[in-house]
Amino acid sequence: MIGQQTVSVMLYVVGMFPLILVFAFPVGMTVTVLIIASVIFTLFSVLWINYLISYNRLQPLINRIRRENYLVWIRITKDKLLTFQVVKKGVYGQTKGIKHGMKADVIDKGDFPVQCLNGNPAIIVYDKSSHNQNLDEAIGWKQLFKKHKITTGISAYRKAKKQGE
Repeated sequence: MIGQQTVSVMLYVVGMFPLILVFAFPVGMTVTVLIIASVIFTLFSVLWINYLISYNRLQPLINRIRRENYLVWIRITKDKLLTFQVVKKGVYGQTKGIKHGMKADVIDKGDFPVQCLNGNPAIIVYDKSSHNQNLDEAIGWKQLFKKHKITTGISAYRKAKKQGE
């Protein structure tokens, strides 16, 4: 698979190739055009990869953040879109960010911390919830539903209450 980094490197190599040819030929109009083409391709390769990183909001996965003040939200939106967002840490596990253009607070319960590949601390956040998501807990609920043949947490509570547990 050809990724964006491959395209960027290819453009860089194409940009540098005419610059190498400059030393093989005498200086003239052709050499000047090759130098200009080389500079344009080289700049375009750098701009291309930086544009894609910004457009796709991948800065939290590439750039390191200060652990003591910031955290990364691995956010799942209402539309089932996965985004990454750097947010400020507050007191008592509170994190402050922006969801759909509005200020939002999410409580980091601390029970399911995640770490990005670059070492940034993160939590999984769902737009319809006010606290971080615990995937171990979600798997536990799924197993509970299968075992006792129930569909919601309320029905699990009623069944346990009826059995005296």
